[in-house]
Amino acid sequence: MHESSLKEPAGNEAAFELPAFYCPVEPAIHPRAAALEAQALTWIDSMGLCAGPEERDRMLGSNAAEAVCRISPHAENEDLLLISVLWHYWGFSIDEQHEGTLRSVDLIDLAARLMGCLEAPGSRLLGDNPHAYALEDIVRRIAQACPVTQVHRFENGLRRWLLGVLWETANRERKIIPTLDEFLVQRLSTSGGAPVFALTEIVNGMELDGHVVDSPRVRTAVEAVTLVTSLDNDLYSYAKEHHVAHEAAQDAVTVMARHYRCDIPRAVDHVVALRDQAMELFLRLRRSLLDHAEPALARFLDDLGHAIRANIDWSATAPRYVGTGAPQPVRWAPGPTVNGIAAPASIAWWWSQDGTSPL
Repeated sequence: MHESSLKEPAGNEAAFELPAFYCPVEPAIHPRAAALEAQALTWIDSMGLCAGPEERDRMLGSNAAEAVCRISPHAENEDLLLISVLWHYWGFSIDEQHEGTLRSVDLIDLAARLMGCLEAPGSRLLGDNPHAYALEDIVRRIAQACPVTQVHRFENGLRRWLLGVLWETANRERKIIPTLDEFLVQRLSTSGGAPVFALTEIVNGMELDGHVVDSPRVRTAVEAVTLVTSLDNDLYSYAKEHHVAHEAAQDAVTVMARHYRCDIPRAVDHVVALRDQAMELFLRLRRSLLDHAEPALARFLDDLGHAIRANIDWSATAPRYVGTGAPQPVRWAPGPTVNGIAAPASIAWWWSQDGTSPL
């Protein structure tokens, strides 16, 4: 059953303070981050992606190069790392261009054309415009640099992301706030984790065997990290926008408040407890998997951990979360929060992968 309402949960008027984050991963960034940002800026200008100085400043303000270089601080091939940087800048640009303006029917059309451009380079399904040319350039770089299996993983990840965004958009149009299980399935897609982590494999220049990357334990590790970063993003977004009324908000805090019929501070506690459960599960799985991991998997698992820390550090200063005000300083929790509530049914199977209970 869906839950629908035009009102925000009670308690949203008070000042919102970000909770402390449990993340026992040290910060790291690729030594060529500044150089990669400069290369990306040259590419952005050459493609004509920005209509003027203000739009250019906003695109650079996404700090995409920093985000990518924090996720993969040890990548050895700069050309591969640049592909991910360019994709993230392109994605942020598209997101800003269409955010909040597309109906689900329009988004279906855009998604189909986007996938067509990936699968049939040169098809010009996005038309003749700078964003179409830029996408074709990125697709060409991926096709030339990567094995076909990695290209397909990226394409499949992108499909998952687009399907999630369509679901989220349709919910907003119908003024539906999803149930907790519906939200978690939706959020694992809308986060964009699937294409991002496909690119994370690519930038390291080491191909993962299909039976490894698709195994239940590795899949669980990836999805646990995706959930942690998604919930952290929702906490940052709520901190910025909690004072603004939204119809059928699609964020973790709102969904938790409705699911547990509680006020906002308690809902935040539930969000933190769930992300900490997922964090602990990932850490256990990573330790176990590393015991017998080949170099490609070991590097990939290492980058998954960096992705959690990278997302927190990046979100703390990114304009999309901070806005024009001063950023809230990041507070670090010494250990995970435990609230004794079992994991929701949609993700409970994850804990069977290491034989523990999600409590």
